[in-house]
Amino acid sequence: MKKQKINQKELTSVSSGDIVNLHELLFTKNRDYLIKFNGDQVKAEQFADKIVFVAVDDDDTSFEEEMLFDPLPKTDLENDFEEVFSCMPWTAIPLSDRTSRELLQKRFGFRDNNGSLFVIDSKGVVLQTIVIYDFIRYGSLGYPFSSERLESLESECKAIAAEPTVEKLLSSPERDYVIANNGDKVPIHTLEDKVVALYFHAGNVTETDMLTEELRNAYEKLAEKEVKFEVVLLYLCDTPITIGFRNEDSFWRTFGTMPWLALPYKDPILKKLKIIYEYPEDYIYGDDEEISKLVIVGPHGEFCEPCGADILLNYRVPGYPFTREKALELETERIKKLKLEMILETNKVLTRNDGSKVCSFDVLMHYSKSLV
Repeated sequence: MKKQKINQKELTSVSSGDIVNLHELLFTKNRDYLIKFNGDQVKAEQFADKIVFVAVDDDDTSFEEEMLFDPLPKTDLENDFEEVFSCMPWTAIPLSDRTSRELLQKRFGFRDNNGSLFVIDSKGVVLQTIVIYDFIRYGSLGYPFSSERLESLESECKAIAAEPTVEKLLSSPERDYVIANNGDKVPIHTLEDKVVALYFHAGNVTETDMLTEELRNAYEKLAEKEVKFEVVLLYLCDTPITIGFRNEDSFWRTFGTMPWLALPYKDPILKKLKIIYEYPEDYIYGDDEEISKLVIVGPHGEFCEPCGADILLNYRVPGYPFTREKALELETERIKKLKLEMILETNKVLTRNDGSKVCSFDVLMHYSKSLV
């Protein structure tokens, strides 16, 4: 059987606000169900009154053509389908139903080489047509993924970023605590009078291990001085480097070596924090330089410092509370302690703006007096 060519003109696609008949697209007269990988059948009536996500994997158009038209019973295509489907908890149209897949392709089209996701409500109204990266950005916080919900979420993040406090940043309607590595729940309100470091724990092993050790050293020394300082681990598992390589077991193994607190594994608030602090910044796919980050939040939101990691690595414990103001203070003190004779040659002749000459020794003596 000769493979048919997909007619791009037939790919009408849909936009937000359009109405589609999902029942006609997903089911047929001879098939009133979708399948799960374990073989279970999910009947059509179970989709009534539900919001449905239609995911289209557009990574390889030739692969999509094979899915639609390959007539062979057991091919590499089927093996690929089973491998991908085995990782997914949701339903799918059976691979053998080429007619339904062709109808879906003609109706929804291909949006992006990275895949497309269409969100459709129980009445068949298309709420959103988004690429996979947008879905990754919001996660479950974006549900039901209407434009109104996503705009509201962005506004909420901007409001928190303008006036951040530990409670606004870390709490949710379902959770008002962070956890210790023994499983204890620590109320978030107990952190409000402390300087809190939000530790975005990234996938770059070398950089992250170095920051962890410096942070551990500062944490222990500040604790000895009874300084009100706390760290909250934000264990990232959905960034380009960490996705697929981290799980709940690795979370507990990592967290178990740390003396501070953490957000629960895969807590939805992690998505919001990544939006607020634009993490990871300027990441290029395939780049290994996904750097961990420390955001320092002052007591009751008095200040917020997004460059805490750089300040800690450069100034260590004396840099506490790891703000740019403290770094500037330390640099000013360092410059004042420099002997100007280390900078200037005392027998060098300098020229003023007006053209007159002055010996560098005279300049040295003038500024030495001004620093006393």
